[in-house]
Amino acid sequence: MAEFSGYWTTNGAGSGDQVASYTQVHDSTASRILAACSGFEGVAPGYLNELACTDKADNTCAVNTGGAVVDGKWYINDASADVNIPSASGAGNTRIDRIVLRASWAGFDIAITRIAGTDAVSPTAPDITQTSGTTYDIQLCQVLVDTAGALTVTDERTWATPQAESWQVPTLLLSWEHDTRPARYRIDQLGIVHLRGAVKSGTSGTTVFQLPAGYRPSWPINFIASSPTNQYTNFVTIHGNGYVYITYSEDSITSLEGINYYPD
Repeated sequence: MAEFSGYWTTNGAGSGDQVASYTQVHDSTASRILAACSGFEGVAPGYLNELACTDKADNTCAVNTGGAVVDGKWYINDASADVNIPSASGAGNTRIDRIVLRASWAGFDIAITRIAGTDAVSPTAPDITQTSGTTYDIQLCQVLVDTAGALTVTDERTWATPQAESWQVPTLLLSWEHDTRPARYRIDQLGIVHLRGAVKSGTSGTTVFQLPAGYRPSWPINFIASSPTNQYTNFVTIHGNGYVYITYSEDSITSLEGINYYPD
């Protein structure tokens, strides 16, 4: 079967991966790929060989077997595919190509596709296209090639898993200040709130910052924290309104490392 994707409009005399009707095999394949994914787009983790790209030989990059979801369509490659990478031209030049999975709605298929870069002394990777419902790429790898055809492959796969959000730095209240590692928070893929960093210089028993809605517990939660010297025990309380309080006896510097909880 090699490369195949779905589901497209059924048409026995169609183009690309169109078929007259889908079978139980198609449905089972799609179910296996989608079951490996917990995100809406990217390479299916743990399915076959995860579309790993390797330097097979001069001018040849191999894309291993695997599955993916691209612009709402499932994709399978059940046989390793070789992609020809032409040598760079021009003395001292190299080139960076990209290998992607490209969904073509006009062609009714998803295919391993090479996007050619430009030969240069200091090359940059070419852009991908992500126009939903028309042409949509997800990245597999970058390939740096020299004039002799030697390749350097850099993995660029995006996994079809929920992505943890970036760390957010809160605005501190009253006299509290960020320590060397600033206070920050985020929610991970499982919906758990994490606090990190450290604060200092505030008054014991006062509000340090307020977490926004979506990051707040249902009721007050107490955590035992420490000062950098570990000589004193400090206490962090997170209230249902998002206010974070710190109580200490001697040292105001308080680590937020290891504070994790499920929000309301």
